[in-house]
Formats: sequence, C-alpha cells, structure tokens
Amino acid sequence: MNNSKKLTMLVVFFGFSLMLFGCSTGQISDQQAKQLIKDYQKIKYQMDDPKEFTTLDTQEATFAYIDKRNEKAASFLTEEEHLRFIIDRRAQYATTAADANYKVIVKDVTIEKIIVDEKNNNNFTIDYSFTLTFTPTSEKEVIEETHNGKIELIKNNGAVKIDNESEDISDSILLKLRPD
Repeated sequence: MNNSKKLTMLVVFFGFSLMLFGCSTGQISDQQAKQLIKDYQKIKYQMDDPKEFTTLDTQEATFAYIDKRNEKAASFLTEEEHLRFIIDRRAQYATTAADANYKVIVKDVTIEKIIVDEKNNNNFTIDYSFTLTFTPTSEKEVIEETHNGKIELIKNNGAVKIDNESEDISDSILLKLRPD
C-alpha cells in the first residue's frame, strides 16, 4: 500500500473518530483519547518513509512538504492551537529526524488521567505519556524515549479539537538534531 493510501486511510479513520466523539455526550473514553492523541502525535513525529523527505531537492519542495504536515494537523486543532503549532514549528519534528537519518515511530500513548471540566462537560484535560522510537538508517542502535504531555480538548458542534497542548521533550534526541 503506498503512502498516499495510508495517509488517506488515517484521515478517514480520524474523521470517523471525530464523528464518534461528536455523537457521544459527556465523558471521553481512555481508548478514544489514546487514539486521538496517537494520531495527532504521528503527524508531528512520524514519517512513513523518511527518504521521501530527504530526496526533496529544493527548499521550496521542503517548505511545501512541511506545509502539508501543518494542514494535516489543522483537523486536530482549534484555530488558536493550530497557529501555535505553526509558530512552534511542530511539523518539523519528523522532518528534522529524517534529515538526520532517523525514522521516528510513535510507539505508544498511555492515558494517565482524564479530567472533565466541572463547568463544561464538553471540555477535557488529559494527562498522558507517549513513547517514541528512533531508528537510524544504519539500524544499529534503536533509541526509545518516553515523555509526558497534557492536552485540553474541546467538544463543540459535534467536533473534538485540541485547544491546548504541552509536552516535556526537553531531554529528547530531537532537540539535539534540530538546527538552531
């Protein structure tokens, strides 16, 4: 299956997940939260084929690739959070790793707790941890990292969006690979 078909299937699955979230009321399940967070993390960190990025021959092509990742993230985020996503250059995590000859896989997401806002049961705060696996193209040494994060979700008009996101990746190999 080629990458565009995989991506299409991921987008369709995410859209279906959003519909399920929108049709339900009240609490969000651990499994729903885990899938939403994992799908979103894959946009930030994971690239099916890092060679796809490293073979881009112009700066314009590179920027176009990053813009596509920004567009994919938009379906997960409120407008304000999407703007922060772009400003913080979160779409470049996967490309930075690929440029340094690493393939990153979002291995797992673990939900620590889900807190429903007392004033509005359509708002949720989710504490979680996620594990990333870094495999160099030489495939000699696999590096695995687990980080903590927090996401605030808003359920509005049948759609669930990430309204705020924070992660502690201060000790990640990604920051060592990223050019300043």
